[in-house]
Amino acid sequence: MKRKIIIIPLVVIIALSSYYYNHLQRPDKLTIGLFAGNPWSDANFNIYDVIDKLKATYQDKYDIEVEYVSGILKEDYSNYLNSLIVAGKEPDIYLVFEEDFASLASINALCPLDDMIAQDQSFDLESYYQAPLKAGEYKNNRYGLPVDCDLDLLFVNETLLEKEGITIEGRLDLEEFYQVCQQATRDTNGDGTVDQFGCCNYDLGDVFDAYGIDFFAQGCFTIDHASTKAAIEYYKKLTALNGRTTLSLDDFDLGKVAFAKLPFSQFRTYRFYPYNLTRYSTFKWDCINLPANGVDSGGCSALLMGISSRCQDKLAAFKFVRMLSYDSCFQQDYFATSQGISPLVSVVNSKATKDLLSGQSLDVDFDLAVIDRGMEEAATSQNISGYNDLYDQALLKLSGALTTDQDIDLYLIDVQKQMEQLMIQATK
Repeated sequence: MKRKIIIIPLVVIIALSSYYYNHLQRPDKLTIGLFAGNPWSDANFNIYDVIDKLKATYQDKYDIEVEYVSGILKEDYSNYLNSLIVAGKEPDIYLVFEEDFASLASINALCPLDDMIAQDQSFDLESYYQAPLKAGEYKNNRYGLPVDCDLDLLFVNETLLEKEGITIEGRLDLEEFYQVCQQATRDTNGDGTVDQFGCCNYDLGDVFDAYGIDFFAQGCFTIDHASTKAAIEYYKKLTALNGRTTLSLDDFDLGKVAFAKLPFSQFRTYRFYPYNLTRYSTFKWDCINLPANGVDSGGCSALLMGISSRCQDKLAAFKFVRMLSYDSCFQQDYFATSQGISPLVSVVNSKATKDLLSGQSLDVDFDLAVIDRGMEEAATSQNISGYNDLYDQALLKLSGALTTDQDIDLYLIDVQKQMEQLMIQATK
C-alpha cells in the first residue's frame, strides 16, 4: 500500500513535468536575424521576400511563430550581430557571413548541428556542393548550413577575341590561358604604346588556387616550395605581359581586356535584363571557368545560417534552418530571386534553373555546366579563427617574392617563419 502511495505522486510529477516542458516551456516563437540587401551584388534583392514564404509554411507546419529581429544593412550586420551576442540577446537563428563563421564557432556562439543531422534519416549531406558545405564546419564539427553561394568565374570579351582571330572552347589550362593573353596583348593603333591586354583582376591567390595550393590545409601554415615557386614564376610571366601598365576592372568595362575574374553574381546581374542595358553593352561577353591545371580552382563564397547556442528549442530552430537550406523548393525560390547560386546540386542542375537563366539571359541557351563544374571544383577555405586576415597576410608576404632580389627558397623560408608566428598570435 505504501508503495502505491509513493508511485502515484511520481507518475503525476513526471506527467506534469512533461507537460510543463512540452507546453508551458515550449517557445511560442523563434527569432531570426537577417540583413537588408543583397549579399553578393548591388542588384535589387530582398531576402525577406523568400523568408516570408518560408515563415508561413513553417508556422503552419509546426505551430511556432517566427519573428524577425529588426533589420540592418548588410555592411553593418556583422558588428550588429556581435553586439547582440556579447549582450546575450542574439536571435535564435541567424545568417552568418563565411568570414565571420570561424570566430563565432570558436567562442561557442553557435550550436553544433551534427547530432540533429544524424538523427534526420532524410537529410543527406551529399546533396550539397562540398565547398559551401565545408564552410559550415569548424574543427570537424558542423555549426552552419549554406543557404546561398557565389563563385569566381572568368569573364570573356568575345568581341576582342574574335577581332584577334582567337577561338577558345571551354576551360583553359594555365599555359593556354597565358598564350591567349599573350596573343591579345598588343598596340592596336600603332602609336608605340600597348593599349589592349590579356587579363585583369586575376591575382597571385588565383594562381595558387589553380596550382591546387592550400597553405592552411593541415591547420597550420605550410609552404610546398616546388609548387609555390612554380606559381610565383607563372604569375611573374603573366603580369610581365602588361609592362608598366596597371589595369583595373574599368579597363575591362571599356573593352580593352580579354579576360577578367569576377563573381557569378556580377555575371548574373549584368547579363540579364534590365541591368544588361547599363554595363558591358558595347561588346559581346560570356563567362567560363577559371584556368586550372586539372585541380581545384577558383573561390566559392558561402552565406550560412546557424543556431544560437542559447536557443531554447534547438530542434525547432534546426527544422527552420533545414527548410531554407535543404528543401529544394525553397532553394529554387531563393535562387530565382537572388543573384547567387544554390548550394544544392539538384537545384543548380534543375530544368527550372536552366529555363530561368536562359529566359533572363541574352543567350537562348545558358550553359549550366560552367556553374556546376565551378562549384564541384571550387577551392575550400580553411575555417581557422582569423583565417581571412592570416590569408591576406600570407598573400601580401608571398607577393614580395615577385620583386625581391633574395633567393626565392630563402625568401619562402622567411615567409614560413613569419606566418608561423602570426598563427601562434592568432590562436592566443
